[in-house]
Amino acid sequence: MRLHFAALAAVLIAAHAVHSAAAFDVPLYSNDKVAAGQSRLDALTDNIKYLAPGSVVKLTTTQPDLTKATGYVIPANKGSYWTQEGLSPASPKVAALKAFVSGGGALLLLDGKTDAGNSYLPLLAAVLGYDSKCASADITTDTNMNLRLTTGFFAKLDAKIKVKPRQGVSAMVCGTGAPIYSAYIQGRKQMSVAMYWTLGKGAVYWIGSAFSIPHLKGYQEAMGAALLTAAGPAPKPSPSPSPKPAPKPSPSPSPAPKPSPPSPSPKPSPSPSPSPSPSPSPKPSPSPSPSPKPSPSPSPSPPPPPSSSPKPSPKPTKKPPPPADAPPPDSFAPPPQSE
Repeated sequence: MRLHFAALAAVLIAAHAVHSAAAFDVPLYSNDKVAAGQSRLDALTDNIKYLAPGSVVKLTTTQPDLTKATGYVIPANKGSYWTQEGLSPASPKVAALKAFVSGGGALLLLDGKTDAGNSYLPLLAAVLGYDSKCASADITTDTNMNLRLTTGFFAKLDAKIKVKPRQGVSAMVCGTGAPIYSAYIQGRKQMSVAMYWTLGKGAVYWIGSAFSIPHLKGYQEAMGAALLTAAGPAPKPSPSPSPKPAPKPSPSPSPAPKPSPPSPSPKPSPSPSPSPSPSPSPKPSPSPSPSPKPSPSPSPSPPPPPSSSPKPSPKPTKKPPPPADAPPPDSFAPPPQSE
């Protein structure tokens, strides 16, 4: 378990490296009427510092001023925060919690299970401004819970956790909000051990572990991811590693060797092509020169021969005509008449 905790912590720390130098306040409610003991507070303090680098944990026995806080963690594993702080829907403390979350803060409600249900239900309704429609559920058998929130820092969490009875973990079935870890029951209903509700720029988170077992897989990591989400948009750099694989295609310049294959004597191959000097066969292509013959075919050539025929006719005309009184030549004499 320690090895798993260290490995996942290393992932979250690396993802949050951009913000590691920027400190941010995280008040931890430590009233012993609500929190179950100093040992759990110590474990939570260590978890927060380790999984949310840059966090400055400040113990407080009453609801503090949250104007400069990034996260506010309330572990109600002994009593009711709502009762201890004397809250009501119209109380200034509820208004302060609502303003804190709407401004981008992370309100983390841990455990809260009671015999009657869950002590956080009136607080959820007052801060959200509507009924959360949540009902407490017991873990009665080993149940595999799947990660449903897979964006930002939550993408680094384990894809599946196993929840067992007597681990100090409770569940809820809600008609609002969205699950972080859940399992389907009774058709499409989801029983969740971690949930969240967005409000303005921030969110209210409920995590069902009492942290009686400090390092149960999934719960402390969800708490760290929620705080890192409120601390800043560090997840955006995390996608940037995916472009680094893109450079791998850059080795595709290996196609450069492909040009080298063309160099191997395909150029000589054209030299054999000269041997097929039958390229003179293109000279037959002058056969298209017949096409020029059609150009003379424009039958103007036929007209010249008739023009030559008239020329002989003038030659006889040049012979002087016989005198009118001269006798015709023998050739024109009438044939002799038989006696």
